[in-house]
Amino acid sequence: MRGQNRILGAPLALIVLGLPFQSAKADTGELALGAGITTALPRAAGLELGLRLGVGDFLAVDARAGGGTTAKNGFGFAEGGLVALFDVLTWVPEMRIAVGAELSRDDVSPVVRGSLGLRRYLTGSVSAAVEAGGAWTPEGWRATLALSFWLAIP
Repeated sequence: MRGQNRILGAPLALIVLGLPFQSAKADTGELALGAGITTALPRAAGLELGLRLGVGDFLAVDARAGGGTTAKNGFGFAEGGLVALFDVLTWVPEMRIAVGAELSRDDVSPVVRGSLGLRRYLTGSVSAAVEAGGAWTPEGWRATLALSFWLAIP
């Protein structure tokens, strides 16, 4: 019995000790296009397009642009962000922070946006994502919600 434990323990120890030195590269270089609907509370809705590049198994960079309408007027936005993700689960948790600008009829305002989300891969190249978070502009904070679909580009 003791000999069996040593036989089983040696490979397990090598795996555990060697695991931290392995680099995860599954998502590195993955490029995806996205489209979605977004809303900011109170009373704003819009459409957005995005481009996302995986720079590691746990990090991606993205750029998004879109437009929509509020109760008062229309607006457009463009932003770039970093996405931290844990891409080893069926539902992939993500955290995004982005900076950019919003354009309305009156002016251009800086925007800082943060969100938490979940992504589900529907096929090997198509995923759906839902995000909830907040956005800051000089006018103040507002809650945001978004639903998007992404297509990986081979």
